[in-house]
Amino acid sequence: MHKSGFLLNVEDSVLEGASQLNLNSVLVSSENISPQTTSQIKEKLGQVEIYASVIVFAGKDLLEKYPDAKAVDSNDKDTISDPLIGICPTHPGVRKNRLEEIKRVLENDVQGVWLNHMRYPTSWESANPDILDTCYCERCLKMFEEYIGEPIAGVGGEGTALQNIALHIDGSYYHEWLEFKAGQVVSFVEEAKALIAASGKEIKLGMFIVPWKDKDYGAGIQRVVAQDFSKLIPLIDIFSPGLFHKMLGKDVSWIGEMVEYYWQLGKAFLPLIQSVNEGGEISTEEFKQSLENAIKSPSMGVCVYHLEDLIKQSQKYEVFRQFS
Repeated sequence: MHKSGFLLNVEDSVLEGASQLNLNSVLVSSENISPQTTSQIKEKLGQVEIYASVIVFAGKDLLEKYPDAKAVDSNDKDTISDPLIGICPTHPGVRKNRLEEIKRVLENDVQGVWLNHMRYPTSWESANPDILDTCYCERCLKMFEEYIGEPIAGVGGEGTALQNIALHIDGSYYHEWLEFKAGQVVSFVEEAKALIAASGKEIKLGMFIVPWKDKDYGAGIQRVVAQDFSKLIPLIDIFSPGLFHKMLGKDVSWIGEMVEYYWQLGKAFLPLIQSVNEGGEISTEEFKQSLENAIKSPSMGVCVYHLEDLIKQSQKYEVFRQFS
């Protein structure tokens, strides 16, 4: 069983606590990756593998640098409310910036790169998510016209011009639109994989995925977030679904159900579970059940989100320390 934890920050006090957990790996936010921090982690945790989590299509820093990268919803919903900062996946500056971050990370002593927010934006981490329909910015619409080889503007009907265009696309180019969106995600993954190959290092490529089944939210896994597994499976080494049951208003048994569902990927997957009491209180026993459900076959193990929080909860910490 692969035992992992997410580190939000690299601090000696947290690493000291993590050193007693017998971890195989730690996921670390890429902004915290440096020669100093990787050395610090190895010194405290031994031969643990370090996986850098690189946020791709999200973040205030990207929006400040590229104001025209704001994702546009078909119904003019807010795509930049805290904590959601929706970034358009077609923005060339954003894509270049994120690839440069991956290249920087690869210069360090890491054994994996995990693509985070590798999708179109939507706020899914709640029991009643506010589903977005993006991106309909001028750049995306122009690129889509080039993709299908004909104009889509000037569609009449009730509602705003943008709503009419979105309805026209949905009615006349539904499959083309899904393929177009999936292509923006896949092409970035391909470029990230090429950077890893060029590094000459043995580095795993992982990706965080939204824990939706095929038909959830109107085929939302493809239609909304554009995570098309049929195209991603050949590129990704390990998928990491966020099985945050309490945040999503689910019973703890749901974790086991999703683990069974992911057998269809035919690929290694390392699920994340929550220790944080978001969406409600998670008892020590429920946390233990989360772990037990997460490691059911064919899962390769479990990653706890997140270690700073876990270390503050002594009973949960002890459960995870003894878990094997």
